[in-house]
Amino acid sequence: VSLSTGGIPSVSTLAHEKQTCDHLPATIDHFGRQSTLGGVVDAYERAFRETENPQIEDFLPKDSTDRIRVLQDILQVDIELRLRKKQQSVTVSEYLERFPELTYHPEIVIRLVEREVRCRQKLGYGLNLATYEADYPTLLPGIRQVFRKLGALPVEIQGYSQLEKIGQGGMGVVFRANET
Repeated sequence: VSLSTGGIPSVSTLAHEKQTCDHLPATIDHFGRQSTLGGVVDAYERAFRETENPQIEDFLPKDSTDRIRVLQDILQVDIELRLRKKQQSVTVSEYLERFPELTYHPEIVIRLVEREVRCRQKLGYGLNLATYEADYPTLLPGIRQVFRKLGALPVEIQGYSQLEKIGQGGMGVVFRANET
């Protein structure tokens, strides 16, 4: 891995590494061409590596149609960079407080949650479906679908509650649970 300024690998470099969080390419327009909005996202990533705390708002265009697309792309990069930095935890719910216009785009929120869950999973952070369900009560089907898609849905065994995986080996998986 080649390191960028500040010792953080660039997301574009990480996209080729085993531990990538599957960084998505810049926005593609309806003709299949990479949008110039990708340049804004690249500029944000460079600023993050150089200053470690750039203001996302400084990179957003004033035009409302471009703003939400750029915001989505920047937030996907920001999630990955902050979680990789380990000392900077981040959640999509924090972004929703900061950028309330996202609440009008549930499909974007789900994509951002998927990025967060995927990165947390790949980087070994704990995942708790109940926390995500509490944070996004209006998006429950989408949240469960993300967890299912990424293989992070908790195991459900009839007669037991609060299953928590505590170990895994060649012969099976061990859970801690309460008998109901």
